[in-house]
Amino acid sequence: MAKLMRKLPTPLYHILRDWYVSFHNENSMVSRQNVVQRFAQRAAGKKPHLYHAEIHITDHCNLNCKSCGHFSNIAPEWYASVDDFARDLRALAAHVSGLDELMVMGGEPLLHPKVGEFMLVARTLFPDTRLYLMTNTLLLPKMN
Repeated sequence: MAKLMRKLPTPLYHILRDWYVSFHNENSMVSRQNVVQRFAQRAAGKKPHLYHAEIHITDHCNLNCKSCGHFSNIAPEWYASVDDFARDLRALAAHVSGLDELMVMGGEPLLHPKVGEFMLVARTLFPDTRLYLMTNTLLLPKMN
């Protein structure tokens, strides 16, 4: 089959090769549905179901790790607004049929003075979603 494919004109070969690779890439990193399920869902006019989403509520951190991939150790102090967070999650909820897991992240999210409100908003808008708070836990003993 490979020899036959290589005898095709180059543009057609690339189109068929790309289609084959995309069709056999079974799981999406976002939806966990295979390509046939995603196609059928779109064809039926249904909203997609997301597996995973991440939202950052801070950029800065209380540590100074040299290997920080988020560069939180040099980020200026910044806090997300609870109202903006709620607006963004409402928009997400309007475009998807469901969400399996939501990660609230930072920097260090426990630095945010209203971290609890973010979790309540997320739980209200996505009641069946697994909520994760990605933290280094150093500030946990100081929390209410």
